[in-house]
Amino acid sequence: AGNLRRRLLIISLLIAYLEDREVFKLEANFFKKFKDGAEKFHDVLGDAKSLIKLLAYLETERFNGNVFTLQEDEKQQLLQTPHLKKFAELIEGSTDSGGQQTLWRLYSFRDLPVELISHIYQLFVADKTTCVYTPPFLARLMLEEALTLERMDRLEQNDEVMFDPSCGSGVFLVEAFKRLVLHWRKNNNWDRPSPAVLRKLMLRVRGTDIDRYAVELAAFSLCLAMCEELEPPIIWRTGKLFPALNGETLIKACFFQQAREQKLPRNIGVVVGNPPFVSASDKGTTAQAY
Repeated sequence: AGNLRRRLLIISLLIAYLEDREVFKLEANFFKKFKDGAEKFHDVLGDAKSLIKLLAYLETERFNGNVFTLQEDEKQQLLQTPHLKKFAELIEGSTDSGGQQTLWRLYSFRDLPVELISHIYQLFVADKTTCVYTPPFLARLMLEEALTLERMDRLEQNDEVMFDPSCGSGVFLVEAFKRLVLHWRKNNNWDRPSPAVLRKLMLRVRGTDIDRYAVELAAFSLCLAMCEELEPPIIWRTGKLFPALNGETLIKACFFQQAREQKLPRNIGVVVGNPPFVSASDKGTTAQAY
């Protein structure tokens, strides 16, 4: 149930972000397709059957990338939980922590910092000894050294990728993706990149992590970063917007085991990351690799 709560929270943040950027307004009465009388996302969020239909539509008809997919057991949990209405109130933002209705909305998701997903990961993570949170400012500092303009030129010329061996929720990957986008814009008269260009750039950031939920959050983070580069009409007009990341470019695996079995990408040009300095792993893979 804890994993579903985390996943539902991240999915809801992404949908609320798209809603506040008025993406769904581009189709008249969009939310009414999933629940009679629904005007906003939170109207659908409070009803399990309607929410399941909405997520299926967003995944198969609009966005792709396995971002909005629910497993069958997760659907059953949603159908049985009594807490969805309370959760919808949280996303609506018109009720404070004490349950008191407010005269105005408490927060907007229009400018959703992608780093928020990393903070959520840190709140949910069970073992703080094996998961090291990297502040965004530190990730930016390291990538200024690792991804210089010359090195990004080389990545493109040699068809190489940037790789994070312990990617967590994707702090380094998102910052690298943003730098690659800026590099592309500099070389293309500061034009806005198309979805096709963004997909191609996103394939230049790769990562592994032993936590499957971290990999899932890294994919969410990159998809959110992609949306930030696009105007709402393009987001809505582009079918199958997100590339498949989880299981393709972001792998749930031990880096050392992947290296030993020669399963890492063959074209790694830059390695950046912040792995734990003391391994708490009981699998012995670190010692074997050393």
